[in-house]
Amino acid sequence: MTIHGDQTAKGAGAVTATVSGPTDRTGAVAGAPPDDGPRITAPLRPAPRLGLRPRVHTGQLVVTQVALAGLGATAGRSAPLVAGAVLTATLLLLVTWAPTRGRWWYEWLGVWLRRAGRQRTLPP
Repeated sequence: MTIHGDQTAKGAGAVTATVSGPTDRTGAVAGAPPDDGPRITAPLRPAPRLGLRPRVHTGQLVVTQVALAGLGATAGRSAPLVAGAVLTATLLLLVTWAPTRGRWWYEWLGVWLRRAGRQRTLPP
């Protein structure tokens, strides 16, 4: 059995299953019902999200590594430089890892920017 995914006109995915295997003399797959109807398709659904925490993205891991590398690079330096690095790392980690209402803060920034750029007046 082979499963193929494709996109429909509405953008919802569908899965099509076809049976392939040994055939009889007529070219039909042995043991399969006759092919006299449409293929069975089912829409793809996103996997259910367990818990209330949003998914972790690779960008969050990269920002965490950058914050830790910045702290490591300032070890043994002057106090104002270390204080600035600690403040910067704290702000980066707060924005990166603190979810609000089911979204990460950077996702809310994207929502806000899309809303700010949208035309909210009726055309003439």
